[in-house]
Amino acid sequence: MYNKTIENLDYYFCDRKSFYGKAHIIDDEFYISLQSYGTIVARFNKETKKIERTWDDYSNTTSRHIKAFLQYLNNYHNVSITTRDKKGNVHWLYEKKTWETIPFCSTTKTRVLKQAADGIYHSEIVYL
Repeated sequence: MYNKTIENLDYYFCDRKSFYGKAHIIDDEFYISLQSYGTIVARFNKETKKIERTWDDYSNTTSRHIKAFLQYLNNYHNVSITTRDKKGNVHWLYEKKTWETIPFCSTTKTRVLKQAADGIYHSEIVYL
């Protein structure tokens, strides 16, 4: 049995003093995931050894979380965070143009607003 762990993403991978508990690494049996502001935005698939995008819209702060997450994967799990284009040029995965080329995996959970019987909308986590 695999124990799931959740830890704060270390801020020393970027130029910020702290992420103030807004970014977490969730390590379970199949994935190492990045949770930013309560949403899983990226994950590393342990079986395929590939990084997957799980959210398509990022704020500047979440982009910093992604950069730190990729550096975490590189430092602690020996995951390559660079790629080469057709001309052989090396690009960092956290560069916006490069990040957008990573396959998007929509089989994840997200927050949606649902209207309850009392007419009030509530935020609810659902699986896509």
